[in-house]
Amino acid sequence: MRKLSGILLTAAVAASAHFQVIYTPEVETNAKSLDLKLFFTHPYDGNTILLTGRDEKMTGQGIKEAFLYHNGEKTDLKSAVKKIEFKSNNDKADGYDLKLDASNGYKSGGNYCVMVNPAPYWEPAEELYIHQITKLFINRGGLGEMEWADRITEGYTEIVPLASPYGVTQGSLFRAKVLDSNGKPVEGAMVEIEYLNYDIDMNQNLFGGKAKIDDEKRGMQFMVTDVNGIFSFVPPRSGWWGFAALSAGSEKTYNGKGLEQDPVIWIKVNE
Repeated sequence: MRKLSGILLTAAVAASAHFQVIYTPEVETNAKSLDLKLFFTHPYDGNTILLTGRDEKMTGQGIKEAFLYHNGEKTDLKSAVKKIEFKSNNDKADGYDLKLDASNGYKSGGNYCVMVNPAPYWEPAEELYIHQITKLFINRGGLGEMEWADRITEGYTEIVPLASPYGVTQGSLFRAKVLDSNGKPVEGAMVEIEYLNYDIDMNQNLFGGKAKIDDEKRGMQFMVTDVNGIFSFVPPRSGWWGFAALSAGSEKTYNGKGLEQDPVIWIKVNE
C-alpha cells in the first residue's frame, strides 16, 4: 500500500505483514514428487492463519490460478490444489495442499517455478484488498540454466531474481528486480521482507511451535527499489525469507475498493 521514492537503508517494519506462503521443506532436491503447503499468514508472528481470498462478506474465495513453469512452458496446477484446514499456534483457516509429480509437469531435472495467484483479500482495518501473486523456485537434480531470470507471470507484477534463488547463504547478497504488470521496472517500490519464524509440520498442517528469533529488527525489514527497480538484501540468518513489493501492480482497484497488488517471492537461505 505504501510507496516511497528514492533509495532508503533497510529498517524494521512496524508490524508483521500479510504474506501468501508457498512452502516445501527443500527447494534443491532429487525427489520425483514434492508436497507443498499454501497458506496466507503473518510469517513472523506465527499466530494468524488468514482466510485465503477473503471478500467483504468474510467468505474465502481461495486460489484463482496456479501453474508450474519449466523450460519456457507453463502447466496448469489448479486441479492439483486441494483445500485443507491449516492451523497455527492460536488460529486456523483454510490452506491448500499441492502435489507436484509427473502428472502435472514435474517430470525431469532442472529449474521449476510454482506460481500461486489467490483471490484478493479484504482487509477492513486498511479498507482495501490485498492481492499477492506469489512464486517459489525449485531445482531438481542440480540441473538447469537461468530460467529463474525469466519473466514468468506476464500480465501481472513480478519479482525477478538477479542471482540464483538456490545459492543464497546467510550473509551473502540476494538481488532482484521488481516489475510492474507490463514488465517495466518499478522505481521506489517499498519491498517488505519477512522471516518465516516458525516451523511447518507437513503432516499436521501446522505453522507453529516456538519462535526461532524474538527480535523484530532481525525478522522484519523493508527497503526501496532503485531507479532500475532493483533491491538488494543480505539475509542475517538462514531459513525462509519472503519479499513483497507493495502496490507494484498496475491494478489499483477491485470490487470498487482500493487494491494493493503485490508480487511475492520466497527463498530458502542456507547456513
